[in-house]
Amino acid sequence: MGRPCIPNTLLAVSNYKKADWKRYRELTAETCRQIRTEGRDINKVTKDFNAALLQAAKKCIPRGSRRYYKPYWNKDLESLQEELSEARREAETQPSQTNNIKLQKAANKFAENYEKVSNITVNRGRQREVRREERERRSKKSVQGRSDEASLTLNELLTALKKLKAKKPPGSDHITNEMLTHMGSFATKTLLDVFNLSWKDGKLPQVWREAIMATILKRGKDNKKVASYRHISLTSTAGKTMER
Repeated sequence: MGRPCIPNTLLAVSNYKKADWKRYRELTAETCRQIRTEGRDINKVTKDFNAALLQAAKKCIPRGSRRYYKPYWNKDLESLQEELSEARREAETQPSQTNNIKLQKAANKFAENYEKVSNITVNRGRQREVRREERERRSKKSVQGRSDEASLTLNELLTALKKLKAKKPPGSDHITNEMLTHMGSFATKTLLDVFNLSWKDGKLPQVWREAIMATILKRGKDNKKVASYRHISLTSTAGKTMER
């Protein structure tokens, strides 16, 4: 097993300490006012909501840099992740042995290519474990398991937002906890509408069901040793907020 390659590169990161949160609240409120939720597909609504937050963040949150970052994610992995998401969608909407095999192949192909890029071995057992954990997470938190038809309230959402911790990595939608906790009041209401639309339809947005396999350095460990890294599964912060 070789050592991981950790080049002296720079990673662009959000500088939340210098963010213009007042303008961010105004922009998210203004943009979210234009988002219609009633009667629309949950995936399209979620896409519009995410775009509103990301556009505001781009204008209000300056970018910094971090040294000693391995740029594991690239266009090839992004393409493979899209193929995996499409295979998963077909397997869930059109259950068949052919689609299940296609999904398995897509998952293995993504894991194998991720392993090559990161230069850190992800054994087959760990790959299966991550996929199993993700299936269990979705099963436990499935909106289909809700026992009543009552809508979520604004107070419930605000309580969940207060529990979010800062400096946590986002999922594939790139929405961070900071973006959620600093939203304008109308943007918060829009997120509540998204949650309730999901409850009503009994369907989670596809992007909330996706996970990114990431490799991170353990605290206080040597970044030149393979054993110093652990694998985590990154999912949508909005999706996790709804689970609360």
